[in-house]
Amino acid sequence: MAALASAEALSSAATGAQNPTEVLYLVALHFIDSFISLLSTSVTSDEHITFASQLSSGSTIGKHARHLADHYRLLLDGTSRASASSSSPIEFSYDIRSRNLAAETSHAACVESFQQLRAQLAEVTREGHGVDPERAVRLHATTPFEVEVGSSFARELWFASFHAVHHFALIRVIATEQGIEVPPEFGVAPSTLVHRKESDESSAHKGSKL
Repeated sequence: MAALASAEALSSAATGAQNPTEVLYLVALHFIDSFISLLSTSVTSDEHITFASQLSSGSTIGKHARHLADHYRLLLDGTSRASASSSSPIEFSYDIRSRNLAAETSHAACVESFQQLRAQLAEVTREGHGVDPERAVRLHATTPFEVEVGSSFARELWFASFHAVHHFALIRVIATEQGIEVPPEFGVAPSTLVHRKESDESSAHKGSKL
């Protein structure tokens, strides 16, 4: 599928979506493509992704990127392990740490990591058509006590994307510290973008009556 880095491209693609998994696949693809685009246009060097923030407790763009990608991968890896024909739930944990530390410090490795994630998302979900949105999930969590939480595939795919937006907002802060210009929609929650659009349309409508 073509890149969905812009909100307009996402809106156009989602118009014909037929189930929640397809919609959430497109949303996840949009966020992944947004970051790949940022890596090709604005955040373009090892220095950019390893710069230690003064405003976000010494965190780096690379660390945030690796962490948010891990959440998508852990869900997708768990889904791959579960048989599509089985009624048993998808089991996984977000607490497993990634060994792909190169993506935190190498720009090239970071780009490759997200390109691989994009391909995995498409393959595992069959571009949104291969996993029942209500497919049961058993999430293992350390709270610090070990607990198991029931969920669904669609719920966890949305969580991974919502979690990504949170880290995109922090990436935006770190990029700004370095004087890097970031697209205005990057790191803004979808609900906020919808609210802004509705407010702009409402203001334009009121203005037309004056």
